[in-house]
Parts: sequence; C-alpha cells; structure tokens
Amino acid sequence: MKKAIATLIDDHSFLYWKVFFKSFLNNNSWFINNPDYDFILIEPELNTLSNDKKNFIRNNINNVKFIQSKISNNIKPIYDDFFKSWISIVVFNKFEIFNLIKDYDRIVFFDGDILCMNSIEELFNQNYIEDMCICKEYKEYTEITSLDDDLSELNYSYGNTGFFILNHNTTTININIEQEIKNILNLDINELNKFKNVYGGEFGSFQEQDVLNALININNLTIKYLPIKYNAFNFLFDWNKFNYKEASIIHLCTLKPWMNYGLIEWCKYYNDLEID
Repeated sequence: MKKAIATLIDDHSFLYWKVFFKSFLNNNSWFINNPDYDFILIEPELNTLSNDKKNFIRNNINNVKFIQSKISNNIKPIYDDFFKSWISIVVFNKFEIFNLIKDYDRIVFFDGDILCMNSIEELFNQNYIEDMCICKEYKEYTEITSLDDDLSELNYSYGNTGFFILNHNTTTININIEQEIKNILNLDINELNKFKNVYGGEFGSFQEQDVLNALININNLTIKYLPIKYNAFNFLFDWNKFNYKEASIIHLCTLKPWMNYGLIEWCKYYNDLEID
C-alpha cells in the first residue's frame, strides 16, 4: 500500500498554507510526483477550494488527492453544546485520516501553520510499529537540551496534534472516528479532565488536541514520542541556543508571522510566492 502526507486546507487558510506547501516542496524533491506516495488535502465539506487554487496545487505536484470531510459538519450539534472556543470546528476534519488509514501503510499529518525546514523522508523510512507517533506538548519553561530530545523525561503523556503519524495497524483501521468523537464529548467533564492538557486548563480548551489525547488513552493506542525537531514551537525556543534551520518542522503556533509576528524564514518563503 501507499504512504501519504495529509493536511487541512480551505479558502480561509490558503494564503499561509501556500507557504507550508512551498517549504515542503523545496526540501522534499523525492516526494514530488512519486507514485508510491499521495499528498492528501482534506477540505471541509462546505468550504472547498476554488478550481484556480486546486489548479495551482496540481501544477506543482500531481500525486495529490482532494478529500472532502464531513466530520466537522456531522459532529456540529454536540460540538456546539460542548465547546466555547475561538478555534474553528474545521480543525476536527484532521481526524479524517482515521477513515483513510485503511488504504495506506502510513499517513503523516501536518497542520497548515508550519514551515518544513528539511527533508522528512526519514519519517516514512523508519520502522515505527506503534499505532501513532507524536511529539509531546511542552511548556515554555521546559528544559530542552537538544532538538533531538523526545522529552521522555517528562512524566506525562500528552501530544501536540500539529504533527502526528498514523500507522496501518489492527487498532487504527477499526476505529469509527466520528462515533469516538461523539462518545468522548458525551462523557462527564470530571472524567474528561483526566485527559486535560499539560497547561492545566479544563478539558476542551485545546479542542481537537484534547479529544485526540483522550482517544489515545481510551483506546489504549500504542504511542512513540518523537524528537521535538519534528514539531518545534516557534515561540518557545531560545533561537540563540538552537539553530532553527536544524529543525525538520517549525510549528508556527500562537504567534503567527502573518499576524505581524515575524520569522525570517517564513517571510522569505512568503515573499517568493505569487500571492493571489
């Protein structure tokens, strides 16, 4: 079976998503038009891309698949009852990869607010046998000694969903993801707070990230925690101590360059683009 990269896309996010797209293409020539891999773009059912944007993508890479997800639409009634969040419900469409994994050996998921700094080919070549691979969420006071640190010394199991890997295992291919999400959101809040995020907020404050971590625990998924170079948060690092160019992925969380919080490399890619 093939392997794939997957990400969310819609008209709202297309401008900054193009920067991720270009940074990925610039550092992963091995992937472009490779018949053994698919580039999966998950669109919300009610906000699909225009044809000109799809053509822009196809002109750069032909092993691309557009998948419309109904997940956010189907969970909306229970979502509206549960969440009071600024984050859009469309982020739940990333769970679509649980429906797709039946047809792939491995799917590597990325949010659109990232910069790909180096090749990620090794993520497909490593013999990860676990159900999922993910990087731990970490706080600004976490003592990080190296970008190769997997934070195994931290005594909690809570991952950041800006990047994760789903493998084709017996457990993962049998998950009914929409039902799992609904089951989780129907649990008592005291039960859910067992899975709350490392910042101490009530369950749900990190929305789909809290839900994925609950799903991992409830279904006893096996997890491998990967080095933080695959999900290096842009605002938590002392970049005088670490060379950001040695990270594989920089995750532009909270402080977004397109909201006037600069990161030189992002600006370079942005300036090179022909923005519609």
